Amino acid sequence: MELLIKLVYTFLFLIASGTLLTFALFRFDIRKIKELNLDKKILMWFPLAGVFLFAVEYGFWVRAILFVIILGFACAEYFSVRRKERRVAMSPIVIAYLPIFIIGLAHLSLLRMLPNFPTTLIYVIIGTAVSDVGGFFLGNSIGYHKLPEAINKKKSWEGVAGQIIGALIGVTITKFYIFGTGSLWLFIPIGIGSAAGDLLNSTTKRILGIKNWSNNIPGHGGFLDRFCSLAGSSTLSFYWLLLL
Repeated sequence: MELLIKLVYTFLFLIASGTLLTFALFRFDIRKIKELNLDKKILMWFPLAGVFLFAVEYGFWVRAILFVIILGFACAEYFSVRRKERRVAMSPIVIAYLPIFIIGLAHLSLLRMLPNFPTTLIYVIIGTAVSDVGGFFLGNSIGYHKLPEAINKKKSWEGVAGQIIGALIGVTITKFYIFGTGSLWLFIPIGIGSAAGDLLNSTTKRILGIKNWSNNIPGHGGFLDRFCSLAGSSTLSFYWLLLL
């Protein structure tokens, strides 16, 4: 129960901080925020956090069911877009994307093979969530050095750096407020893996000519959009911890 209470406070703090940063970034221009669907994105963090807390509290079978649901929606989104975009659907990157996503996200389950699984899972999920926020904030505030157009000309190196910095913030909060134990160095695989998953997703969408895979998660896009970073961070974190 104590862990659950700390997690609730942590998510409330992160959502409140992210909301304030978002409003400040757009100079409290409510109209602009609504145009970009950022109001929906902020509000959707509450049910997403609630689902995570539910999974932590009720264990393996709840996590297994959630995993199947996420994969089911992700596959439906992927094949729906491929049917519409047949001209570029045979690109090697597009073909490989879904298997890479599935294998990557499956590493959340493989984390069970490592000691202190529940603790590691919470580190990875919180670190990844804050990593995404860091990438969004730095990318939109000081993102002047753009990535190659082949990846995504709208994303920047500052955004990638923001994902790594965000992972450090998330891991630091998890270590010093929630658990009091663990290695801060875990921010490295979480940040790099999160950025890698996000960039692969962006590259695939650029080839297909789409903005989001769907609108199944309002403000966030589809399940592929929301969980691509987690697929990357959980994969890299698993092998980082396995080797070290």
